[in-house]
Amino acid sequence: MLVDMKNLTKNAAGTYVYRRRVPTDLLEVIGMRELKRSLDTRDLATAIERFAAAQRWADGLIAAARSRPAAGDDYDRLAGRWLHGKLTAAAIETTRLPAASAALPADDFDAEAAAEEPPPADTRQPAFYDPGPAPWRQAQAEEAARAMGLKIRPGSRQWRQWQDAIDRALGELSLADEARAWNEPVPPHIEQRAARAMQPTISDGHARWLTKRGDSLRKRTDHEARYVLDLWLTAHGDSEIAQISKRQVAEFRDALIADGRAVATVKKMMQFFKGFIDAAIADGVIEIVNPAAGLSFAGIKSKSRAPKRRAFTTDELRRLFTDATFTQPDFKNPMAAAKFWLPLLALYSGARQSELIWLDSSDVTQIDGIDCITIREDAEAGRTLKTESAARIVPLHETLISLGFLDYAALLKGRLFHVPPDA
Repeated sequence: MLVDMKNLTKNAAGTYVYRRRVPTDLLEVIGMRELKRSLDTRDLATAIERFAAAQRWADGLIAAARSRPAAGDDYDRLAGRWLHGKLTAAAIETTRLPAASAALPADDFDAEAAAEEPPPADTRQPAFYDPGPAPWRQAQAEEAARAMGLKIRPGSRQWRQWQDAIDRALGELSLADEARAWNEPVPPHIEQRAARAMQPTISDGHARWLTKRGDSLRKRTDHEARYVLDLWLTAHGDSEIAQISKRQVAEFRDALIADGRAVATVKKMMQFFKGFIDAAIADGVIEIVNPAAGLSFAGIKSKSRAPKRRAFTTDELRRLFTDATFTQPDFKNPMAAAKFWLPLLALYSGARQSELIWLDSSDVTQIDGIDCITIREDAEAGRTLKTESAARIVPLHETLISLGFLDYAALLKGRLFHVPPDA
């Protein structure tokens, strides 16, 4: 297939990555500026072979985004929640007014005469709602969007969907107000719609999960959880938690594995999903048995996108480290220094390249007389680790010390290796 090279890049560890900018009109829907997917290889030919699958994945996400209002934002549901708030406020006001009237001093009101008067004729017209002029409708939609915390550009496709949803809610609110004016109950179908809109969805569960994690939430974990939510929204929309079945959860698990993810990765992803629902249950907004609880992975095997990596042979390592890069190093050249030290550090520490490339001069320390490097996370600097347990202290091998790594680190302040992302 024809490969658009601007969508094919390398990360800091030299692995090829598929990257694609999200269309401007879908930024609010997808919730990120770029779609990224590792191709799990450093070989260009292999990366090109896997490019098609990544392209289909991105095409699917974009197509799904265009078919739904927004990631997690079901406009009809949000308009229903806005309606619920208005109906609740009106009900409180209705109960307050009689109490206030009863507190007024008695006057010369003739109750018997009033009782003899016939009730006013019902002059209501058949149920019909005039949405009113466009400027007024837009003003109502803007006010409702602010109340619901929505940021939508007027005139966009999403805005037209929101305007339609609010128009329907305004019509129902008008009918409810008219019923109250005649001392009649709000039509049941309106109350039912408003109540249904308040049922917690998977996006609500995600929001509650974020609140519970608070400041302890790592940036990487936040992104991973959001990714799981987006995958569910793409496949099923913003489902009401009470309507999610065990079968749907199992199918979601199977789809994640069928897409080439390792079983261990999918287990972690499903823990996020289970956590969203647990958060809603813990807050008491819904009383159900979590459909993601007890999800089994017995007998399920990974369908890996990439063959298992083999270790270097002794002969391959000998040929690598007898190259001029190592026999005639040029430490005045930052890239040459990185090419010299990074493979050696990986060989003698077992650390990932993505961990080593971020090493700082302050990470080279001595503990109890032993020279070490510290593998740590620094979210503000964009330095992340694959897992929380990846943070560790690694003793420096004597070969690295004899080659002069301590002297190299002592000459620098800040990052030890300045390697461009596409190197």
